[in-house]
Amino acid sequence: MKRCPECKRDYYDETLLYCLDDGTRLLEGPAADESVTQLFHQAPLSLDQTRGDLPAERTRFIGRKRELSDCVELLTVTRLLTITGFGGCGKTRLAIKSAELAAKSFPGGAWFVDLEPVADENLVVSAIARALQLREGGANLTDTLVEQIGQGRLLIILDNCEHILSAVGAIVDELLNRCPGVRIIATSREPLNVQGEKVFSLQPLAVPYEGVRRSGADNSDAIDLFVDRAVIAQTGFALTDHILPVVADIVTKLDGIPLAIELAAARLRVLSVDQINEKLDQRFKLLAGSPTSRVSRHQTLHAAIQWSYDPLSDDEKNLLETLSVFSGSCDLDQITAVYGRFDEFTTLDLLARLVDKSLVIVESERGSQKRYRLLETIRQFALAILSEHGEEAAARRSHLETMLALAERAYQGRISNEDEWADVLELDTSNMQQALEFARISDSDAYLKLAGALGWYWTARSHISEGSEHLSAALKATSRDPARVDRARALWAVAHIEAWRGNLDAANLWMDEALECCHNLGDTSEVAIVLEGIGWSQFSSGKDEDACASFEECLRIQRAGGDPLLINRANVGLAQTLVALGRIDEARPMAQEIIEFSKAHADKRNEHFGWHYLADCALIEGDCGASLDLYKRSLALAAETGDKIEIAFEIQGVAMSLAGLGRLREAEVLDAAVRAEMNRIGADIHVRFWDALLEKYLSTAQHEAGMEIEQARIEGASMAFFDAVAMALRVDEKSSNPAAGTQGS
Repeated sequence: MKRCPECKRDYYDETLLYCLDDGTRLLEGPAADESVTQLFHQAPLSLDQTRGDLPAERTRFIGRKRELSDCVELLTVTRLLTITGFGGCGKTRLAIKSAELAAKSFPGGAWFVDLEPVADENLVVSAIARALQLREGGANLTDTLVEQIGQGRLLIILDNCEHILSAVGAIVDELLNRCPGVRIIATSREPLNVQGEKVFSLQPLAVPYEGVRRSGADNSDAIDLFVDRAVIAQTGFALTDHILPVVADIVTKLDGIPLAIELAAARLRVLSVDQINEKLDQRFKLLAGSPTSRVSRHQTLHAAIQWSYDPLSDDEKNLLETLSVFSGSCDLDQITAVYGRFDEFTTLDLLARLVDKSLVIVESERGSQKRYRLLETIRQFALAILSEHGEEAAARRSHLETMLALAERAYQGRISNEDEWADVLELDTSNMQQALEFARISDSDAYLKLAGALGWYWTARSHISEGSEHLSAALKATSRDPARVDRARALWAVAHIEAWRGNLDAANLWMDEALECCHNLGDTSEVAIVLEGIGWSQFSSGKDEDACASFEECLRIQRAGGDPLLINRANVGLAQTLVALGRIDEARPMAQEIIEFSKAHADKRNEHFGWHYLADCALIEGDCGASLDLYKRSLALAAETGDKIEIAFEIQGVAMSLAGLGRLREAEVLDAAVRAEMNRIGADIHVRFWDALLEKYLSTAQHEAGMEIEQARIEGASMAFFDAVAMALRVDEKSSNPAAGTQGS
């Protein structure tokens, strides 16, 4: 891309020589003519060189500069460009604008052929001839069309090809074979599948990132489109500081679909932006009319999506409707399991057809698999049809069973690879939430089973509020008897989480029941896992002696079982309680053992715990230089796990070490950043020995340091959490106060 010397905006390049903004010719003379000639060979014309018939714009063309550039570039390397996309995404406008920019390179003109009204495939050639203002006489209309075009260099837009695809493909093939000067832009839900075709898949407009600020508004085409159409609908409309985040929310909910955004902006005639935003959960009713659209399928959002849905085969419709029970993305195995009608390869074939028709989006690979999703607008459309057919409950049940199976695999797999399985569940967060809500209202036992299997994940990734809500609700909705593994899992997880939230009375009640349930279980291996969870819950509640006893019993069972991974996990819990109890001589060699084993097995989470315990020991002994280095090593590993609570502990460890080295201001910035993040995720953690260390290294020093600390705390509270991580990893022992290093002795 180059800079236009006239309007100072981007223009395509020296080849086409037209500004992307208004199509102005930038270069004149032999050099320009030569560059155009290299692209479109000179030949005699049988059409009037001055003719062409592109529809005039009635509203401004907003954004799409990258897409315009790509399409114009593709026209230099292909004679057939097909712009694909679902109804309402802006294919026609992009095709016309691309043709406008390239039109001066086609002496035969740029012509627009609207095929939407053509219901009979036999009338396609006639529609093209009429649009090009050619005679329709002769026994063979295709031959007549080809003869009149002859060697002419012209650009033809064939708009809305999807409902007569085979007939369009046939005439396009003829024109490309017999008329060497013709280039074609087609718009369709799916490719024409003609030899030499280049397909450009048009996606919705870019929506603003979460937390959009006024300075970032110009970077969102979706916001720009809403504002442009809003000014038409409401005189004096302006994007104020109050309106910007609401508009950002609206265009994001509407998936950046241009038609939906235009219809929403038109509602400003009678509604405020806040009212529009509030009513988008009923988007098809809200966006039900466009008095300015000449195209019936563009008069409502529902009609636009219906236009893409109606031509589908029954199997394609069934699969699309089934996909609507997924929330967010999903993979092929999940789709096959929930759909359930065909094997993996038949399902893949149907899925590929929906992708070709621009109804399913293929996301970038995550791990070893691609994932697929529906835009929320299409999902709601398909879900309404699924419900009308009376099939929603069955599809949601199948979805729940699929998520249950995944959660159980993750629960078992976490023993050997906790972080990897946590990443897997992170991908399916929305699907798990959907399954939990369905189970909550339809099957209390399944709800308990799913919540119990996810308890470890909610603690590992610091999803405190979500975990508390579902675990508590699932336990209250089911009976205590008989003792079962699902309930035991949920009990220790909710006890742990409630302790983290500062609700120690509730945590103790859940813990007592967890112990009772554990004693009544007959599965020794599961008892050991439950005891591990109970031990952590007790530790989080300040019951260090009880936690030590639980971990010791867990370790005894795991040693009897002989699985080294499980033995290491039990050691991790026991070592923490030894630190808390001040049994440093026992904790330190166990921490070294944990580090060596975990490093050998690429277990970053448990290796981080080992370094953390060594750091705790050093801090308890008052060796703040050593503890600083050790906490930083632990922090680097914890940051890779994504567990904000563990990351927070490491940052606080760095802060206490800095305070012990006399660098109180830096310490207070980091501590304030941690406390602000804990407030955001709903954690109020009070680990007994840790609170004592915070009191010794930070609280006491605060009283001595005066008003400077207040400024440090304000700075830290406003700092982004991962900026605090970066700050903590950067610190070293420079500028320390040697005398302060004995503070913890």
